[in-house]
Amino acid sequence: MKKSIFKTLLTALILITAVFSFTGCDFLLDWTLPVITLEGEQNMEIEVGGTYTEPGAIATDDVDGTITSLIEIGGDTVNTDVPGTYVVSYDVTDAAFNHAATVYRIVTVYETNPTTTISGVVFDAKAITSSFSGLEGATISIYAFDETTDNFSTTVYDTTTVETDGTYEIDYVAMGKYKIVGEKTGYTFVPRIVDVAGNDFTLPKLMGYINSDDYAVTLLVSWEDDDMDIDSYLSYYDGSVRESVSYMATGDADNFGGTTIILNRDATSSSTNKVETMTIIEPASASDAPYFDATGTTDSIANNQLRYYVKLYNTSAGSLTGLDDGANSENSAFAQVDAMYQGESGTDAVHMGSWELPWNTDETLLNVVNLDAEVDVDVPYYVVKSAGNETTVRSISVE
Repeated sequence: MKKSIFKTLLTALILITAVFSFTGCDFLLDWTLPVITLEGEQNMEIEVGGTYTEPGAIATDDVDGTITSLIEIGGDTVNTDVPGTYVVSYDVTDAAFNHAATVYRIVTVYETNPTTTISGVVFDAKAITSSFSGLEGATISIYAFDETTDNFSTTVYDTTTVETDGTYEIDYVAMGKYKIVGEKTGYTFVPRIVDVAGNDFTLPKLMGYINSDDYAVTLLVSWEDDDMDIDSYLSYYDGSVRESVSYMATGDADNFGGTTIILNRDATSSSTNKVETMTIIEPASASDAPYFDATGTTDSIANNQLRYYVKLYNTSAGSLTGLDDGANSENSAFAQVDAMYQGESGTDAVHMGSWELPWNTDETLLNVVNLDAEVDVDVPYYVVKSAGNETTVRSISVE
């Protein structure tokens, strides 16, 4: 019985094979996998913005011959606008359902100068609170540094708008050095210089304020350490002696010969935004201010000079500049002073300069900026100087 069944099956198999051989259907005898060969390079590199043209591949089979038209291309879709690594796959199957080994091509889309997203916040540097009210809707522009001119370009790199929560964001910014500038009618913004590096770069806070004072110099000291409280000081000649102004509360003011000095904002260690702002408002006429016409010196200081100082109020929190009076390392305030000059009401203020406090010194009271009043000319003006080496930063008219 068993022999009979075996003979029957063997006979059937011979007949089936003979039929398929006679009709040309020989896939039952095809056990060999087809082969895929890539056209072009297996590893390709394309710069962002370039063009990716699919090089294709060739597929051959020992029975079916060339079966390139049957190749299925899959995997990632190459997007040359987005940097990254893309893997393209190639597959094919012959008539006998033999599947070739999958072949892959690696396509790398790269940036010559990588880009990132930058983001920041704005706040009112004269407001008693940490409010950004009024600054929403302001235009934020960035200007790239031009190595060929050793200065910032006059062409805007990109712009955005401050949101209702005081934040702003710009995408696809190349790594490098930029000047950040804000603009809104009736307001002045203190520009910031930043080196953009790394992904999702957070900018330092951008300070703005209402430009309501005519012919005024606004001095702002900002710092990073949350535990520190830095105060502003100013010394001036009042016509007979040199006075020292050291206001301790927002709104404190003084007036001498028509010139007003006011502490717009007193920041403390508990303030959200660490900036203290002092404004010197000019009188109607330069001759109304005694120090304008003053000659000679008092306490070895020229009578026509205003001197601006910063002092660390709570020395227990660290040091202005990283060392205590015993040359021991302390937390540094990482402070910076900016000077802005406001001309006629409604016009944009001019940024006179920025001064980063020195590092690894032991001052607790530091003279940062001096302003010399020059009146023996047709149009009186200030000369803004860096303290210490007395380097002239810029001259500004006071009339």
